[in-house]
Amino acid sequence: MALKEDAKNFEITKTALELEPDIRVIIAGTKASLLRYKPYGAKAYLNGISMIDARIGEEFWKAYNSNDEEVINIILKKIEAPFFEKCVGKFGWHRTNKALLQAAGMMHRRDRMPLKHLSEPEYNIVRDVFIEINRSWSEYLSGRH
Repeated sequence: MALKEDAKNFEITKTALELEPDIRVIIAGTKASLLRYKPYGAKAYLNGISMIDARIGEEFWKAYNSNDEEVINIILKKIEAPFFEKCVGKFGWHRTNKALLQAAGMMHRRDRMPLKHLSEPEYNIVRDVFIEINRSWSEYLSGRH
């Protein structure tokens, strides 16, 4: 069994982690929030920004398990933070995800109607953030970080 822990309450999440190994706790939210729970045994999380490239999650997880602070900080600050701070916080999780996937050329933000989607001006903000994130990710992959 697993529990998606999304209370965004530190004490509740710590308590949920005490249930391991009887159940698996999957931390929701940002990679930065996952780091807060590492000392309490966090071993799983929902991966958001990696929807545009699974290697982001793979690199983060490798760095998380080896305590590679440099890679963790690059991914948190240059790839994840712009997405959450400039888009998700402003437009919400689901609508922003669909817009990001459109910017990445994977789907249109109006797919899965009747779910709501971002307007053109809102989408343009997400697209600009995608360009920023994609540039940072490309630089990381080319070793220029």
